[in-house]
Amino acid sequence: MSHPALKLILGVILGASVGLHAGASLIKAATKGKVDAVKQCLDAGENVNEADKYGWTPLMWSVYYKHLPVTVLLLEKGADPNIQATYKNSRPAGTSALHIAAYYGFEDQVAALVKKGARANLVDGNGKTPIDLAQEYRFTAVLELLGNKSSSKTLPVGKAIKTVSGVELNESFLSGDRKKILKEMADRLSAGHPSEAYILAESGRAYLAGMEAGKGRETLMAAEEQGLKDGQALRLIGLAWLKNGNKAEAMASYDKVLQRDSGNQQILARCAVDLIEVGLLPEAEKFMKSVLGRDPKAWEPFLEFGRAYLLSGQRKQASAWFVRALEANPGDDKVVLEIMRAFADSQALM
Repeated sequence: MSHPALKLILGVILGASVGLHAGASLIKAATKGKVDAVKQCLDAGENVNEADKYGWTPLMWSVYYKHLPVTVLLLEKGADPNIQATYKNSRPAGTSALHIAAYYGFEDQVAALVKKGARANLVDGNGKTPIDLAQEYRFTAVLELLGNKSSSKTLPVGKAIKTVSGVELNESFLSGDRKKILKEMADRLSAGHPSEAYILAESGRAYLAGMEAGKGRETLMAAEEQGLKDGQALRLIGLAWLKNGNKAEAMASYDKVLQRDSGNQQILARCAVDLIEVGLLPEAEKFMKSVLGRDPKAWEPFLEFGRAYLLSGQRKQASAWFVRALEANPGDDKVVLEIMRAFADSQALM
């Protein structure tokens, strides 16, 4: 471990203050969340849409760090919410401020951006819109703000929803037999969405949890057919097996992620996290070493992996991956901030 990296790690653990780089640029002021400093930069004539080497604007950094007062101020001063990043950073090229807010589920940031004309149909370098990201991570409130209510339809009070078999999903039903609940819901969703790999994967998991092994296997096979090269769909299939104690089937599905979507660092990292959570550490390391081999500068997946280790009580392994993140993105306080958050969240384990 290098001395600078060790110093940073120790500073986080011991609660030492880690200062941001000196300078008064608008981007740095927005990153810090200092409203007065942002006003001073703007008054001095700095461009509100100034971009860094990745094409990230002050508005993007303000959203990323959840500095709502700064976000509102920048928007009032003419910040363009529809500028898209030029190059890949922690998010793909083509990312807008709304992509960032939707990806992390920052409802207040989404609301502020939408109010000022942020477009929910912009496509990033991965072919995703902000709506796609909110749907993928099930941020219902964000979807409402984006004007897409397909995932959160409401019904009049007292009106029950009927499944395909005619069973009402009322309060009595939902407080009843767990196996019946899982089966009826999975029946409804898999029948209503026969070509949607994500829904089929989740339905297959429900069947397995409800002791419907044959139906679960059949539904998961259908999910794979619909998501042959979709790493997230394949991951959800693996997770369905994993959560129901089927290690061999789970690893077969996770291995298909490596084979068919090996360039998707985010999904590979999430596969690794899944495996850590059930104690399959050597298997998890295989996924992260794949990420490391393809891109030794992929600091964000390294952070996510280290965080998972830390929250599972594996301090030594966590430190190794945190240091990789620090070395992959030296001098950037975003990395230090995320490590600090991870240690704070793991307080009960320390």
